[in-house]
Amino acid sequence: MGRLKKLWFSKKRSMRTGAVRFRCFILGLTLSLLAGCASLSTFQTPQVLEKGKTVIGLAGSGVNGSAPGILEASGRIGLGHGTDAGLKVTLPGTLTADFKWQWLRGVRVNAALDLALSYFNSSNDGEDFKSTALMPTLLLGNRHWYAGGRVVFMSADGTITFFGSHDFELSKVFPGLFLGFAIGNRFQVLPEINAYFPREGSFVIWGIGLRYAF
Repeated sequence: MGRLKKLWFSKKRSMRTGAVRFRCFILGLTLSLLAGCASLSTFQTPQVLEKGKTVIGLAGSGVNGSAPGILEASGRIGLGHGTDAGLKVTLPGTLTADFKWQWLRGVRVNAALDLALSYFNSSNDGEDFKSTALMPTLLLGNRHWYAGGRVVFMSADGTITFFGSHDFELSKVFPGLFLGFAIGNRFQVLPEINAYFPREGSFVIWGIGLRYAF
């Protein structure tokens, strides 16, 4: 009887440990999805390009002090009437398109609204991830600095293999703030920091971008 009791308590403790591990894994997965599967960098000022003008850029970002392992390539083109549009590819395969409207042209400060749509899809060894993010952004600043905030509306679903196969879905809405500088003129270096505040815990994305205007 005593042996059966010990076995029962041992099995119960093992189940609790497994449940705790799985919850911790899901939490880590959620934060990884938020930080890595949507393009959460900024690397642009509120000033739009003139019609027909283009810029290209390269950048690297890190999360919470890590090395800059999130790499991206981008391009923008001026559309006229105070607007421009951009396309960005972020490794490991996130595609982001955005449209920006500059509604204020001040002597010292400009302001713009930007709307970006980000998409990520990956399938490997029985695991599948898919995520989309819609990100309205307010940008303030001028040609040499930028700051502002955005709201991220993100949804993701897929299958993970961790103590068996598990399907998951998540939907998150969380705010973020950012600050950056654009050093130079035709060729610019853009150091920046972005801070995001989901309920699972805040995280910081820092990065350095390079941009060349044609």
